[in-house]
Amino acid sequence: MIGALLTFVAGATGGLSSLASLPVIGVAVSLFGTRAGRYLIVGGGAALVYAFAYWKGEASASGACEAQTLRAQLQAAAIDRDSANARASRAQLVIKGLQAAEEASRRRIDELNDELANRPLQSTTPGAKVDAKALLDDQCRYTPAGVRRLRK
Repeated sequence: MIGALLTFVAGATGGLSSLASLPVIGVAVSLFGTRAGRYLIVGGGAALVYAFAYWKGEASASGACEAQTLRAQLQAAAIDRDSANARASRAQLVIKGLQAAEEASRRRIDELNDELANRPLQSTTPGAKVDAKALLDDQCRYTPAGVRRLRK
């Protein structure tokens, strides 16, 4: 059987002399003629097949591990994005509430300023008549009626 294989290979390559001219194939053909050589070639082939399978398996496992890592990173980024969007939504609600409170405070201040401008001032000179409608005295201090008005 080996002889038929060698004859076929030799015939396909133009003769055994041209086959033997290639150094690796020449050594393999000479080793294939002995029992130890056949074991060596078959064992070397099996080792090459094992090494190739190991390399492919390791590359496949590495690719699967990298894909899993990338999926975990993508999931973490999505969680971070959702959390940031939720915080931004809450911040917008707080901003709207603060703007509404600011507007209410501005209206209240404007009302009080208008009321102060239209009310008479209480005189601080000794013996002056007490004006119950006055919110401020002539030194820009609140009267008791002015303090009660501010607390409303």
